[in-house]
Amino acid sequence: MDAVSIPNAKVWWIDDAGAWHEANNSYAERFPDCTLPELTQRQGPLFRELGMIKVAQIGGVVDIQWDVRQASQEAVRSMFYFLLAYETPGSGNFLVTLRYFFGAWNSERFPTTQEALDRISELSACESFEADESITIANVALDHIDESHTDIAWAYTVWRKADGFFKNVPEGDLERLKSRTFSMRPDALGKHFIIVDAGNHSLSVALLGQDWPRLAVGTTPQHCFSDEDYEAAMSEDYAGVMRSGVPKLDHVRAFVHLSGDDPIWLNYERLLLPWRTHAGGPLLMCCSEASQDLDVDFLDATMPRESTASV
Repeated sequence: MDAVSIPNAKVWWIDDAGAWHEANNSYAERFPDCTLPELTQRQGPLFRELGMIKVAQIGGVVDIQWDVRQASQEAVRSMFYFLLAYETPGSGNFLVTLRYFFGAWNSERFPTTQEALDRISELSACESFEADESITIANVALDHIDESHTDIAWAYTVWRKADGFFKNVPEGDLERLKSRTFSMRPDALGKHFIIVDAGNHSLSVALLGQDWPRLAVGTTPQHCFSDEDYEAAMSEDYAGVMRSGVPKLDHVRAFVHLSGDDPIWLNYERLLLPWRTHAGGPLLMCCSEASQDLDVDFLDATMPRESTASV
């Protein structure tokens, strides 16, 4: 859908000199999709080679996309002053979405322009560094689960009330759980896990598409993503949680490179729930919800360790 067909939508590009250009047909002829306000998962030439910044205003949301290391200082300064204008009295209230490439694409939404400006300043200080292609998993005490995403907290409450047995879960709650998670059973030795169910509303489906459940069921988690390093890291705790019978809550920031796209930063909460099925067999449920409100700061997770102290 072209930006012009979306009510109240405007799209601009800020060039390396800080000048603004409305995304019109002449731009579209040179750079396909340049008029689209939504994010693509690919670094087009305007980001990567020309160091430009894309700004879209869609209703009450200002959406900004750029490459942290490639965007010129003049373009960043112009973007900064643009947002400052929204801090003036009478300018109205806007949400600000920042979509930036720093080793991989990341997306954050801020309720105030000042918070967005603070993040832009932090990122600008990192422009000379290369992001660490890291996978950071921080365990969070279950005592704090009430501070988690509402669906994460709800899933834990269902597990606790049922004492980890499917037979104690109301049918409606069990169906809702299955729709938002993917489930695995351990093999005979308890070392490897096989995916047996994948909910259509799970984070994995949102990321990998509606065909993912059909392709994933019957496979091991290590072979259902195109990024084996990521899945190997995420699978390390499966056997331990199943043996202990105790759920595990994690905050995750991970560099993931899916086939066909630029890499992305995955930022989410993950709850692992060890269950006993109606037949008495072991089953591990993985409930994940996207979040930027994590115990692991984005820059702490992505900056080279020797550089974090100076940022």
